[in-house]
Amino acid sequence: NDMIARTEEEFELFEKMDEERIQKDQEIWTARGNPGAPPPALMQESELPEWLQKDFSLPEETPLEYGRGMRARGDVCYNDGISDSRFTKMAEAGVEPSRKRKRSEMEQLPEELWDERTVFGTGEEDEEDDEEGEETDQDEPERKKARRVNPEEQEKRNKLFLSVLDSLESSFDRNRARCELFMVLPAKAFYPDYYRIIRDPIDISTIARRVEDDYYDSVGAFKADLELLFNNAKKYNMEGSQVHSDAIFLQELSDKLLADYH
Repeated sequence: NDMIARTEEEFELFEKMDEERIQKDQEIWTARGNPGAPPPALMQESELPEWLQKDFSLPEETPLEYGRGMRARGDVCYNDGISDSRFTKMAEAGVEPSRKRKRSEMEQLPEELWDERTVFGTGEEDEEDDEEGEETDQDEPERKKARRVNPEEQEKRNKLFLSVLDSLESSFDRNRARCELFMVLPAKAFYPDYYRIIRDPIDISTIARRVEDDYYDSVGAFKADLELLFNNAKKYNMEGSQVHSDAIFLQELSDKLLADYH
C-alpha cells in the first residue's frame, strides 16, 4: 500500500480495504464451520509436494578444449573489420562495404579508403574474370578424368563415398556432432596460423563437392583426401584436445567403412 498510494488519504483507504477483506474472509471461513484463521490465499511452500521441495542441481559442464588456436564454434564477425568511423566515410562516399574491388575500381575512390584491405583487397584480383560461373583450367582435368571411367562404376563408387560422408556426419558424442569443425575450413582472418601450418587445407564440404563432380576415380583417391583431412586436424590441434580426439575417431570410422567395401 505504501508503494502504490499517491497520497496519505489513499494509503489510509487501502489499509481500510485490506482490513475489511480480512474480516470478510474470516466470516466466510467461520460460517463454513472451520476453526481458527483462514489459510493464505496463495499456496505456501510447506504445501508443495515433497519432490518439489528438494534442491535440484545441474551437473557441471566440462569446457571443451578445441586445440591450438582455440577454434570455438559460433564466433561470427559482422563488421567485416571496418570501424564505425570508416563505415560512415564509405557510406558518405557511396561505397558498398561488402565486397572487394580491383585496383582499377579503387583508383576512382577517395584515397583515404584505399588502405582498407578487408574491403578492397590487395590488387591481386586484377586478373580475375568478371563473368560468374566461367569454368577454370583447374576444373578441366577433373572433367576429362570423369569421361575416361565407366559411368556405372563411377556411380557405384559415388554412392559409397556419399554413404561414408553421411556416416561421418551422423556420428555424435552425446548431443555434439563430431564432424562439426571438419565441415568448413577455418576463416583465414581469424586463424591465419592454420594456413601457415597446414600446407594442403581441405574440409568435408570440399570432399563432398568433388564426389558430386566425379573427381574420385578410385577408393584410394577418396581415402587419401579423408586421411589428409584428419591428419591436418591432428597436426594443428594439440593431442588430447576435443578436435584431435574427434579426428582419430572419425578416421578409424572411415577406414572401417571403406575396408568393408573390399
